[in-house]
Amino acid sequence: MSSATITRTPLTEHIGVELRGVDLDQPLTGPVREALHDAWVEFGLVLIRNALHSKEAHLGLSEVFGEMEPSATSFLNSVENPYLMELRQTPHNPKARRYIVNGEERIGYIGWHWDQAFMPTIVRGAVLRMVQPAGAAGSTGFIGMCWGWTRTRVMRSSPNSPTS
Repeated sequence: MSSATITRTPLTEHIGVELRGVDLDQPLTGPVREALHDAWVEFGLVLIRNALHSKEAHLGLSEVFGEMEPSATSFLNSVENPYLMELRQTPHNPKARRYIVNGEERIGYIGWHWDQAFMPTIVRGAVLRMVQPAGAAGSTGFIGMCWGWTRTRVMRSSPNSPTS
């Protein structure tokens, strides 16, 4: 697969791109790795639908963006591989983390946060592979903080911005 077979479709005017033509189950060649990395740098968020079919594919994609480090929240790290976090909560598990959000109980809710902000090396990004979507209220968003701050400054200074 070459980077020429990868198509880019912006998700919005300000952030995100969907990439098609990327087969993460195959070894990633230099040009494909470069195309993935460049898209992330340019758009801040990359969406590749139905692409991470295995933990190996997940790790291969993660390595495109730099050297991996295990999460400092080690209780979330996979027993099999410390570079993978497993965020799984089931409603019938009495040990599941429960939160009240806007008056509703949420299982395993994680609010907006900056991953590993307390670590000496700041995390540049994260790769999400949803194995089983939440039955309800499972919205998830990711953004590179430095890129996001730059883009929101641009959006705030736009004459049509509600915050200008």
